[in-house]
Amino acid sequence: MKNLTTIDKIAYSFLIIIFGLGMYFANTDLTYFDEVYTVEDGFVENGSAIFLFISSMLLLYRFLKLFKSKKVLWKIGMIALVVVFFFGAGEEISWGQRIFNVESSEYFLQNNAQGETNLHNMVVNDTK
Repeated sequence: MKNLTTIDKIAYSFLIIIFGLGMYFANTDLTYFDEVYTVEDGFVENGSAIFLFISSMLLLYRFLKLFKSKKVLWKIGMIALVVVFFFGAGEEISWGQRIFNVESSEYFLQNNAQGETNLHNMVVNDTK
C-alpha cells in the first residue's frame, strides 16, 4: 500500500483503533459493549455512518480526478463502490429518520425488526 495520503493513514489508524476497542470490549466487558459501545445512535454507529459517507465522497473525488486515465472496468468498479458506501452510510442512520424525526410508514413498522425505514433490519418470512 504505497502512496497513502495523510487522510488515508488517519482513517486506517482510526478504524484499527475502533476495531481493536470493539474486540477488547466484546471479550472483556460484554455489558459495556452492548449497552454503550454498540448502542443505537451511539459513537460506533454514527462514526461508521460518517466514515462510510466520507469514503464514498473520497472515492467519487478519485473517480472524477482519474476519470480520463482509467479504463471502463475501473470506472464501473469505482461507481459501484461509491454507491455501496453511500448506501451503507444511509442505512446505518436509517436514512436520517431519527435525525429529522420522521415516522416510519406502516409497511416498515410491520416488516422491520426495529420499526425503522431501512433495509438491513427487514424481516422476511420471520427471518431478520
